[in-house]
Amino acid sequence: MDLNLCKVKTTAPTLLVTWSRLKVTLTHDPKAVPALDSPEVVSHKATTDHILQARWSAAKGWEDPQIVPAGSFSLGPSASAYRGYDGNLRLFRPDPNCVRMLNSATRVTLPGFHPKELKQLVHRICAVDGPKWFPRDQAGQSLCIRPTLIGTGEGLCLHAPREGLLYIILTTEDMVRAWPGGMGHVKDTAVKSGFDQVLWLFGPDHQVTEAGAFNFFVVWRTAEGNLQLITAPLEDQLILPGVTRRSILELARDPLEVVEKRFSIHDIGMTAEQGRLLGALIVGTAYFIAPVSCIAHGGHEIDVPVDAVPYASVFWQLMSDIVYGKKQSEWTEVVEEE
Repeated sequence: MDLNLCKVKTTAPTLLVTWSRLKVTLTHDPKAVPALDSPEVVSHKATTDHILQARWSAAKGWEDPQIVPAGSFSLGPSASAYRGYDGNLRLFRPDPNCVRMLNSATRVTLPGFHPKELKQLVHRICAVDGPKWFPRDQAGQSLCIRPTLIGTGEGLCLHAPREGLLYIILTTEDMVRAWPGGMGHVKDTAVKSGFDQVLWLFGPDHQVTEAGAFNFFVVWRTAEGNLQLITAPLEDQLILPGVTRRSILELARDPLEVVEKRFSIHDIGMTAEQGRLLGALIVGTAYFIAPVSCIAHGGHEIDVPVDAVPYASVFWQLMSDIVYGKKQSEWTEVVEEE
């Protein structure tokens, strides 16, 4: 059966969301900040006092953004802010994070916005709630920034949204990434088998894509003796263009030959058999970086060296020094707190 597809181009309304018109209404009932070892923080349910929101409609465009007292929310993290050892609160690579959100929004016909305006809104809510919820004496701590854009119009018809809501909340980390009817049962099977994640393979040749919700990398030595860092390419649109992924690729270009290409689980098995597999790692939101020690496939296990080339720990330390201000970097921006 032939399926004809029509392409729909969406354009942002003339009136863009503008941070300079931001209105702030502070809460009259502030929450108590829980201790770092309290059940609220340990269970990742604590949210700060305020929410930033901006409404949009096809008729009027974006309304003025507002910071108002927050209600109850529970959403997955998108980015983070970090309390540095110099006392400053930093955002990590906010520009590519905001561009990525714009790309996701326009792909599903949600309204467009200027990424730099969104970045300034993130700065503003961090400036309002950061000093209280992550004071300067809590160096090494972080908070999750959850910007969300949803369609809010009436009806369930299959058409582009006529109304929308952009909102941003700050909260402690929440690692729930499963939903009924999703792929959680597949990961559950992996966990019951003694593993931590699922490595997603694509196509009849079992191309390596992602590990759960994380980007996946392999370090191996080529037959010619070159040390390479390998990850799946973006042009196939099989993997997410993660900001941590992008950062690892840029950090690795000096010590390693960085290659973005299609490769299969069989390529990993072959390099392991030939003694050329030197490591593997997964990376994700908030500079999450972890080494991989074993991969199971087709009834066989591939043992992955962890200490042969400890790039996972090296990358993690480099990223940690950047986000917490130990190393100066153009990747971070300091929040001017109130």
